[in-house]
Amino acid sequence: MVSLGPVLEITEKAARRTWESGFLGSLWFMQAAHPALKATKGSVVNLGTGSALRNDLPGFALYAGTKEMIRTLTRMAALEWGADGIRVNSVIPNAMSPGLKMWSEFAPKEFEDFVATIPLGRVGRLEQDVGRAVAFLLSEDAAYVTGSTLMVDGGQAYLR
Repeated sequence: MVSLGPVLEITEKAARRTWESGFLGSLWFMQAAHPALKATKGSVVNLGTGSALRNDLPGFALYAGTKEMIRTLTRMAALEWGADGIRVNSVIPNAMSPGLKMWSEFAPKEFEDFVATIPLGRVGRLEQDVGRAVAFLLSEDAAYVTGSTLMVDGGQAYLR
């Protein structure tokens, strides 16, 4: 569950829930998977968010901050796990997730304005756009890519 709202209204409960499901969930899953990843020279792809890179989304501090911690975890794990043959990357997707679809129906004007900020003029498709990018990062074609963030967002939230 994503908790949105101004910084001064972030509650301890919301912060703990977001921290535990976001950062700690990613950390614990990566730790649990490490032995299998090491044995198979596997790869990890974590998810970031464009809301952490844009300055036009007030109310996203808790969510964006948690996702940025996951990107930092990604880079640190890439540094530490490279010697084990494990690659660790992240993607920043922009696709029609269930949450985005719900928002598009709840706030159609805001959604239309949001889509207008995407240089490619559309929201991405989960399987075709984001899924293929993740598959690339997990494949041998990306065998020399680690510690990176791949923007899969139609050019919307490019890194600045």
